[in-house]
Amino acid sequence: MRTDIITDKRQVRCPNSSSIGYSQYKAHVGDFIFWHEKVSGLPNDRPIERLGRMLGRITWTSTEGKCQYIVVAILHDCIYVGERWVKPADVTRVYSEKYFRQKAAECMRMFLGHEMRRRAKRDLTDTRMAINEGWGSWARFDDWKERKEWGEEVTKMRTPSIKAIMPLTWRHF
Repeated sequence: MRTDIITDKRQVRCPNSSSIGYSQYKAHVGDFIFWHEKVSGLPNDRPIERLGRMLGRITWTSTEGKCQYIVVAILHDCIYVGERWVKPADVTRVYSEKYFRQKAAECMRMFLGHEMRRRAKRDLTDTRMAINEGWGSWARFDDWKERKEWGEEVTKMRTPSIKAIMPLTWRHF
């Protein structure tokens, strides 16, 4: 057990978190958060976005750090998990556990499933449209594609027209 920090389970306000859509500006224990982290060696000192899960709030550290998160970070390669301390000002988005679990599970089933390979072999245009337009599951994409008001325009197009793109927002997945 660590003796150089004291933690609690209180929520933390994230001043730079977007409140558009399903994101919220307060992080609770268990919530999934995205934050920007500067990594040395990248061109132009560009920050990269990280995904983690809030475990608690640090209230005291031996180095006098104040109000930072402890998160379990899932790094870009998705095979390493480690502890990170993140300042609330660096957090860009916060998603509740229930919402994120459902959406992430759908996207991972779509991404890792055999259906993607099968569809890509059959019709690459269809597969690219589902991915590029941000659909989170094959079922949602198929339902949208077969709606009568779009008819043949949707099934035949190679590059989506503005008429077809308009209903496609991030709220659909």
